Amino acid sequence: MTSEPQRLQYLDAMGLTAWVGRYQLPNALPTEACEWPEPVVAEPVAPQARLHALIEEAPQPIRRSGSRSRSR
Repeated sequence: MTSEPQRLQYLDAMGLTAWVGRYQLPNALPTEACEWPEPVVAEPVAPQARLHALIEEAPQPIRRSGSRSRSR
């Protein structure tokens, strides 16, 4: 038998939402308490800021000195 946190992780990995009761029902066993780390949520970045970041990170084009024309 798996522990409750492990069972919830399996369900989460399969994309299933696990529901936990808010209240203890009469004559029901108490629910095991477990501490889950809070997910880290990245601060949303404006699309314009993302675009500027991509432009700044892009490599500069190589410029060749002199101009040569191709002849056939």
